[in-house]
Amino acid sequence: MNTTPAPARTAPAPRPTAAPPQAGTPTAPSQAGDDPLTLIDRAADELRSAGRDDLTSWLDHERRRMSSPVCDVLVVGEFKKGKSALINALLNARLCPVHADDATAVATVVRYGDALGITVLPGEHDSDLDDDPDEPPGRAIPLSQLARLTTDRPGEEELDGAGSVIVEVPRRLLADGLVLIDTPGVNGGLTAAHAAATLRALASADAVILVTDASQELSRPELEFFRRTVAMCPTTVCVLTKTDFYPHWRQILELDKGHLARAGIDVDIIPVAAPLRHRALRTGDPELDQASGFPQLSAFLRREVIGRKEVLGLRATAAAARESLQQVASRMAAEHATLSDPAGVSGLRERLELAKKEAARMKTAASDWQQLLADRFGDLVNEVDTDLTMRLRTLRDEAIERIEASDPADGWPEFRAWLQQRTNEDVSDHFTNMRDRGEAVAAEVISRFDENSASAGLGLDLLPEAAAQDFDLQGGNFERLTRGQLAFVALRGSSGSMVISSMVGTFASTAFGALAVVATPALTAGAAVLALVLGSKSISGAKDAQVRANRAEATRAVRRFLEQVELVTRRDSRATLRRVNQRLRNYLQVRAVELDRSAAANLEATARAIRSDHASQQQRLEQVAVELRRVRALIAALDHVARTGEAPAGTAA
Repeated sequence: MNTTPAPARTAPAPRPTAAPPQAGTPTAPSQAGDDPLTLIDRAADELRSAGRDDLTSWLDHERRRMSSPVCDVLVVGEFKKGKSALINALLNARLCPVHADDATAVATVVRYGDALGITVLPGEHDSDLDDDPDEPPGRAIPLSQLARLTTDRPGEEELDGAGSVIVEVPRRLLADGLVLIDTPGVNGGLTAAHAAATLRALASADAVILVTDASQELSRPELEFFRRTVAMCPTTVCVLTKTDFYPHWRQILELDKGHLARAGIDVDIIPVAAPLRHRALRTGDPELDQASGFPQLSAFLRREVIGRKEVLGLRATAAAARESLQQVASRMAAEHATLSDPAGVSGLRERLELAKKEAARMKTAASDWQQLLADRFGDLVNEVDTDLTMRLRTLRDEAIERIEASDPADGWPEFRAWLQQRTNEDVSDHFTNMRDRGEAVAAEVISRFDENSASAGLGLDLLPEAAAQDFDLQGGNFERLTRGQLAFVALRGSSGSMVISSMVGTFASTAFGALAVVATPALTAGAAVLALVLGSKSISGAKDAQVRANRAEATRAVRRFLEQVELVTRRDSRATLRRVNQRLRNYLQVRAVELDRSAAANLEATARAIRSDHASQQQRLEQVAVELRRVRALIAALDHVARTGEAPAGTAA
């Protein structure tokens, strides 16, 4: 499953290639009254006027992405808690299959589309590392086949190999970029096999809807899973479903609030009733709709998820506009410096030529940032591999120690739950660690690309490249000695005592004659005691052998399980880092080309100023001063938007 958009790009500031105008340059006019979008549009107009189509295209791309941000929202919870019904009611569409006996087994991704369309992704796929995850490989199916492909039903042949399903539907809530992901249930919380895929996806989710129902208060596994979810994705809301079915739901609501508070989980709980929602929309009853709880959930998604993503998109787009305009301003500053101080032209031109050579070098593979990128990501792959290896090695040693401490046949279910939980925790920690290290490397490379970059953040797509895969511990078919087997072992072990007593009796009768008759009772009693001792030892030995065999079988099962975990997780980690590496490299290569073009424009503007006559120079100086003042005022306003997400109140005239 991979629904995360291409990373939002925060452009590094271009290298200044000319000294700014000296004191005495007119100050910038006021920008009061301009909203952020107007400022960004004005920046695009300035770029077009300057003939910088390359910068205009980049800004237009950022502008379009800001208008339609993609927000991945995971809908998680235990089986049969109402996750699918929740999505259907929220969108007023029968999309995610709901059945009394079947449960969701394959992730269903619901996003906006001009018309209803369903695409099935295979269990494993590679998107060729492109920047357009909106065109995944797969096959289209009709809505009638969706339930068969996404639910656990007896007799189905491995869900036809489906890894995930993408459903596109025309709904206004989704048109704003919201993507709802219906995940398989995690009964048992962190001990569930399905939890592995969900926890990995949490590493890059924008928000999470935690689903429980009003049948009972939150269980301990649910609370532990909720706690870890909120730690990985703070933008989280809890939804209490089926309030129409359970009359005591208000009591359950208060109990759940108390459990969450005591566990230190700071999330709101919204009670909802899907049938009320469908009836309200069918009858047009706004009061009934309000009572269903879904308007409150929609408001949360719009305010806390879409609203925040839009602000982040606005800030990123304003930063892109600011950095683009700075390249235009550097050309104006170079021309202004030439016209203002003809005597210093030789030194200025020398600096500009050096800047042009540096910009040209930054496009080559021998540039510092290219080498740093290759070195750091090579180191990062090794660090991530080592991190995974050490986590799983420690877990394996601890698991084997537990196995050796008892008979696996006596406590295999508890051991299996423990190992599943520890594995899921370690894998989620591994992905979180990889995300943090990846962001640090990206910041370092961007900083090397431009030492003066004020913002080195770059959104990273860290969902696994392949479809999410569960980790399930197999095995546990241990043998136990039956009473009949124990009796046979005891009989076989005690048979030696009969042979010994017979030999002693024969020897006694031969050597002592009549005295042997007197010793017979004693010999019989001794043989019985010996038989008991030998039989007990045989039983103990058989039990020990059986325990050793069970431990060997359990150890083999654990090793197979952890090998599968390591194989899948390492594959996902490397594919993710490879994709991030490529996107970061492509991003900076485009920026290097832009800087090279800006440096060439600076030289051209300087040469043009030198060639003009004195009268033309004076006229052009006044014109450039006005243009530079206007552009710098716009840059200052965009800088405020990039930092705060809001337009400035105004700049002093």
